[in-house]
Amino acid sequence: AVYVVGDAEELPADVLAEAPFDAVVVDSLLCRLRQPLNLVKALPQLVQVGGALVISSSNDWCPAHTPRNSWMGGFCMNGEQMSTLYVLTHNLKKTFSPQSKPEDLPRCSQ
Repeated sequence: AVYVVGDAEELPADVLAEAPFDAVVVDSLLCRLRQPLNLVKALPQLVQVGGALVISSSNDWCPAHTPRNSWMGGFCMNGEQMSTLYVLTHNLKKTFSPQSKPEDLPRCSQ
């Protein structure tokens, strides 16, 4: 197995050259990026067909990390609450299909 770590906002050429991957894990990262949608839009080229994409997020959007106009959830649009799950599903549904029902788990801290 090959493990690759890179800057999620500016994936280095050597990381992109290794793509597509069998699995990509985005763990507690989205709400810490300046432009999280850029990463989400890159995911289809990073995960091979039949591969696994795992995304987990605390969804604690904060303007100190992500400008408010780049939040992927935690806001209202046309009077409706937009969740991170909804925004992710909307942006990934053409390429990925869920293998299990997404879960909203309680936040645990140590």
